[in-house]
Amino acid sequence: MPRTTTRVAAASALLAGLVAAGGCSAATKSANAGRAETPEVVAPSSPASTASAWVPVDRRRNAHPHPSPTRIAVPPTDPDSRERTVFTAGPARGAFTSPALDLRPGELATHFDCEGRGTVTLILTGQSETEFDCDDDGITHQLDGHTLDAPQTTRLQIKAPPSVQWAIRITQNADS
Repeated sequence: MPRTTTRVAAASALLAGLVAAGGCSAATKSANAGRAETPEVVAPSSPASTASAWVPVDRRRNAHPHPSPTRIAVPPTDPDSRERTVFTAGPARGAFTSPALDLRPGELATHFDCEGRGTVTLILTGQSETEFDCDDDGITHQLDGHTLDAPQTTRLQIKAPPSVQWAIRITQNADS
């Protein structure tokens, strides 16, 4: 038997064994023959999401990270408000510490959205510490207000488990 025929017969036998063992169709296996099985990689949706990492997605099982990365976004500002954005981060998962934030006196607001089961703690150094639960059933919105009497430099710390995806916007009254 010529060498080419032997290879075709061996490949056919191997394919038949794989189909029987794996429950896949021969069409699927032959369409993927010669291709290496590598997981698809999804990039973080924002360069500011330093707390997130590249997330492998298993294409064979149609598995996706939970919750869907497209549901959480940085909370929007009201176009009619007099607020200016001083900091944004996310979407991201897990713990995070911001760079130093130089804030002016006046009204300050933290707009925080999250999804996924877990307890989150927001710490604005020298100002406040807020703890609340995020939920799997939808996006949890958390809004906290602060009044700064004098200029100050602070940091934002977010303590959250990897199961929680979050995004934040910190705003200050434009008159401040």
